[in-house]
Amino acid sequence: MAAAGGGHLLCTQQLLDWGAEATCSSPDGTTALMVAASGGHTHCVTALIKAGAHVNSHDHSGMSAIMLAAAAGHVMVLRCLIRHKAALERLSFQVCCTCTAFGTC
Repeated sequence: MAAAGGGHLLCTQQLLDWGAEATCSSPDGTTALMVAASGGHTHCVTALIKAGAHVNSHDHSGMSAIMLAAAAGHVMVLRCLIRHKAALERLSFQVCCTCTAFGTC
């Protein structure tokens, strides 16, 4: 999770190659995909999705990767998640305005 959250693609990919679970989560439900998305690390997001990360997973507070990326204004991550079928229906009005402003949604 730390490698993806720091944007370290080579480390993330190596860990996945060695058997790290792309779907693992912290005790609060945060996934590596959520951490990478919130940090704007598109390449790590893509690697995690290709390794089986669930794009529509939510943490215990109800946040998902697409919500975190939109809230932080990470347009390239948003495009990546949308391309991989991330659910848009749970985005808040404010987040949708951000998406629309960037031409993402």
